[in-house]
Amino acid sequence: MRRSDAFYSYFYLIFWTFFIGVCAYLAPYFANDYRYMLVEGTNDIVGSVSDIFISQYRHYFDWGGRTVAHLFAQFLLYIGKPYNAVFTALCYLALILGIYYHAYGLKPTLKNLRLFPLFFITAFLWICMRNFGEVVFNIVSSCNYLVTVVIILYFLLPYRLSFCKEKIDSGVLSVIGMFIFGIIAGWTNENNSAAACAGTFLICAYHYHEKKLALWELSGFIGLCLGFLILMLAPGNEARLDFMESGGFDYEAHLWVSLEIFFISFASQALLVIAFILIMIKIRSQCLYLASPYQYYASLWLILIGFISLAVMIASPNFPTRSAAPFTMFSIPGVLGLAVILYDRAETILPGAIRKVLIAAACLFIFATGTSTAVGYTQAYNDNLYRQEEIKAQLEAKKDKLVVSPLSIQSNKYIYLADVQHSEKYWTNLILKRYYNVKSIVRSCDFEKSSLPNEFLLFAKIGQTCSTEVKK
Repeated sequence: MRRSDAFYSYFYLIFWTFFIGVCAYLAPYFANDYRYMLVEGTNDIVGSVSDIFISQYRHYFDWGGRTVAHLFAQFLLYIGKPYNAVFTALCYLALILGIYYHAYGLKPTLKNLRLFPLFFITAFLWICMRNFGEVVFNIVSSCNYLVTVVIILYFLLPYRLSFCKEKIDSGVLSVIGMFIFGIIAGWTNENNSAAACAGTFLICAYHYHEKKLALWELSGFIGLCLGFLILMLAPGNEARLDFMESGGFDYEAHLWVSLEIFFISFASQALLVIAFILIMIKIRSQCLYLASPYQYYASLWLILIGFISLAVMIASPNFPTRSAAPFTMFSIPGVLGLAVILYDRAETILPGAIRKVLIAAACLFIFATGTSTAVGYTQAYNDNLYRQEEIKAQLEAKKDKLVVSPLSIQSNKYIYLADVQHSEKYWTNLILKRYYNVKSIVRSCDFEKSSLPNEFLLFAKIGQTCSTEVKK
């Protein structure tokens, strides 16, 4: 690898880290951010690390088992900006590098980084990830999806490396370390952890059949399953379901809605799916998988994990669109890993002219939407400063029914704004009512909702006008 390529690779990573960090700093807190600033079951603001542990102990019994994710969330909210923005930027950098290591089957190192694969990774993350702004820039959502996927990616990396080696020796520290790491990884997120359990089971079963199963692989799998059980058996899961489904959970009624969301989520990954199909046709037609069987099957293994992480959501009583993000994060290294098989043999996926046009189009799209995102979050930051002054003035005047001005920016795929609404019974309003310890908080007016789904709203819209019928 040329030294200049390494320099541009580092510069490129620094650019993305800086961009993510700035947007994360500018992004206001919304909705569940305020909820996790409070000690669970009280209206007291988290004031110490011990409060966080008390809160998560109660949370496990009252609301859900995602203790690892929400420990991160409450700690990051406790330390505040800019520290949590720096953490988000570094976590996103870790995601990019984790995808790179999985695609090539490399141990974590900053040596031999190549620019084009890094561009491939960041472009597909930016273009394909559903609800990018919520998953990356919103503290609570990023801890539930970005942070948890990064944890699982690095937990799975030794298993990925085992595809390329006859057998990785098991030391005492590796056995104990993988068991503990497995518990943490399994205790993160329902769909991610379930997919990771399925993936590690397949490797362990295959290596057992081939008489090359290492003890660290088995201990990691056991720890992963144990962590998953701790997550799934939390009493808070049932309590949360009872709250969300007061009339009882009707799986048949939810099934068709879940299937619709699943297929829409899958369709939103069209670029990844098309790239996968084109690469597979070329590999299979030339039997290149025979020359690189470990790289081939490891890449398919990653794609399978991504697919399972999305498919298991069909059985969930709640299927938010943000839960499609892990599919993108796991599928990218799989597709890139398959592309490596072609590039190592000087094969190309598309003719040179078409490839250049697509790269230019991707660069133009990323620049345009990235600029729009930065401008939009800057506006949201300024709007939020004004709102905080409004709230402060009303609280100092002893008002217990707060009215705030609307933000002048529209939420889209890259800008997450779970703002309060004109109705005081809206879920976000209820959270802020509890946070500020007032009778109510409402927005002075609402905006007309767009007929387009969030993922098709790509550019920031600033300077909206309120709907006249809901003005106060």
